[in-house]
Amino acid sequence: ISKLPGHSDFWVVCSQAANDGSHVMILVRKAVFNEPSAISKCQGIVDCMLTKRGDLSQLHVAAVHLPNHEIDLRSFAAKLDSMIHPYTVIGGCFDENIRTSQSWADAMISAPRLRRLAEQMHAIPRNLATTNWVCSPFQPHTSKVFLQDFEVRDFLLIGEAFGEAKVEGFVQRRRCLPDAEVPSDHCPLTARLRSSGVIVGKQGGPQSPLVSSRQVGQLETKRLLEATAE
Repeated sequence: ISKLPGHSDFWVVCSQAANDGSHVMILVRKAVFNEPSAISKCQGIVDCMLTKRGDLSQLHVAAVHLPNHEIDLRSFAAKLDSMIHPYTVIGGCFDENIRTSQSWADAMISAPRLRRLAEQMHAIPRNLATTNWVCSPFQPHTSKVFLQDFEVRDFLLIGEAFGEAKVEGFVQRRRCLPDAEVPSDHCPLTARLRSSGVIVGKQGGPQSPLVSSRQVGQLETKRLLEATAE
């Protein structure tokens, strides 16, 4: 993180779980929010309450990435479900297509709040995805050489307190990643949300953005949930 330009402008919230190899963190812009602290001690999940300077409005943010493929999905889904509030925003990667994964469908049977949020993924058109890459002969996955991986593996799930919001940043099949704009095989997702004066969205718009989900390829497996503002 210390090598990223402007890193000193952010609070860094890291995992509190022991031996967490998921490399999940949340970056919070100091000019917009008070210093937050991590809440969860579950591997693969980092969450915190963001309190905006001035009006003290709050936002619950969670960043998620499965630490390994041997994890108990039912237990993981239950822990994530227990921390969801109407004002929660969850961003991250499950390494599976949530829309079609039977294992995740089974895991969310006993996680009703997570299941309701995950239904937002079904609104994504079938011609869009968050990762689109082709395995070359020089990579270890020999059985997948020249096969296209076009899937929705990343997500930005919005709590009901923010109403409907359009998640942007998906790629079409004709665009392979990484490219000159996105240095990762996972694309960044952004959304602009409104609730009680809190605006959550992507940088560069006409109104000050507060939160966006970014996958940074140069950090390899690291997943960042970045709070940004003008």
